Amino acid sequence: MLTILKNIHFTRLVKAGSSLKEFNFRKLGYANVPTFHVDVTDERANRIVFTMQKLEGSWIMTPLDLPKWIKEVCTSLNQILEETNKNEDEAETTVEI
Repeated sequence: MLTILKNIHFTRLVKAGSSLKEFNFRKLGYANVPTFHVDVTDERANRIVFTMQKLEGSWIMTPLDLPKWIKEVCTSLNQILEETNKNEDEAETTVEI
């Protein structure tokens, strides 16, 4: 049996502070636990990169020294990832050869 891993990537606009920020998500298919690579730009156009892993039922950000405005939208990011992860589980493809 062959399992096909889809390349999952998407973008969501999230209100962070006083402006909308574009968060880019990409699922890392090789990780043992559900893991997403996330990147977003700050007001100076510097790209901030972090990962979110699902550990013990909730999504954890690493590294922990992220800007305050990112930590404040953690709940919104968790909801986005839960919704995406649920949809992905429903659409998993398995092929028998």
